[in-house]
Amino acid sequence: LGRTWRLVSRYVAQFEWAPATADGAALKEGFQKETLLMVAYEHQTGNQPFGVWSNKASMIRSDDLGKTKYTLLPRGNRFLFLEKFLFVAVVNLHHETQVNLYVSSEGGRIFNKARLPFQLTEHSYTILDTSEGSVFLHVNHGDFHTGYGNIYLSDAEGLRFSLSLRNNKRDAQGRCDFEKLQGIEGIYITNEQINAEADLEGGRHEKPRLRTKITFDKGGKWQTLKPPLTTDKGRDFPCRADDDPACSLHLHGVTDSWGPFYSSKNAVGIVMATGNVGHHLSSKEDEVHTFFSRDAGLTWQMARRGSHIY
Repeated sequence: LGRTWRLVSRYVAQFEWAPATADGAALKEGFQKETLLMVAYEHQTGNQPFGVWSNKASMIRSDDLGKTKYTLLPRGNRFLFLEKFLFVAVVNLHHETQVNLYVSSEGGRIFNKARLPFQLTEHSYTILDTSEGSVFLHVNHGDFHTGYGNIYLSDAEGLRFSLSLRNNKRDAQGRCDFEKLQGIEGIYITNEQINAEADLEGGRHEKPRLRTKITFDKGGKWQTLKPPLTTDKGRDFPCRADDDPACSLHLHGVTDSWGPFYSSKNAVGIVMATGNVGHHLSSKEDEVHTFFSRDAGLTWQMARRGSHIY
């Protein structure tokens, strides 16, 4: 009960017990009760690096609580278990800022490199969702300061990816404005940065302008949100979708300090969020209001003026 301890390994960046099944009743196939997975550094002198990619660290497995160990993936720096997939970020041998994603759907017995449609420098990844049997993946193709990346959707094996949406908003911690609507399959809400290309070409960092989009077919087609016709008091908004095609409803996500999109599987079709009607997302206090939808994001109403907790 923690009174005595035995050293398992030094210079460890990440470790996990062998993953269990969804109900926690048993271990996933291929793992044992005493299986440990970890990322450890080869050279164990001086200060341990922290929070950086390194080709001197590898993913290691032990089936006897650390007495014997073997390398599962050389240069594997981060790993993540999600439902049927095991993801590992593997650092490029010659360029430590470049990372490739490897996927296993057989409990770590076989790993395959994820195939993305473009041969671009892949700096970091965020696994957005795996709940419907395939993988939504956000890839940051820029540096750590880049506030957006592309969303890709995989096949059933989690290996071959195709582009679903460009310029999805992200923050420095890798959190992305991307949310699955709970209780209904195939519906996701996201924020895209509409001035990303201009920012890139001009070499100047404009303030991000965001536009909210929704998909009803699991990322096949994305569209803007239909804004309500009037406020909660029956007044007109500054723009109307009937007269101005660029006018739509925009909602805040997890990358800023406002209340993000929210849904629950126990209340099918109900979504709440804070945002505004206009050409892009606003952070002005007098423009942000609370909205809700009863039909899974197809139509929206303004619930109350101002930003509220829900």
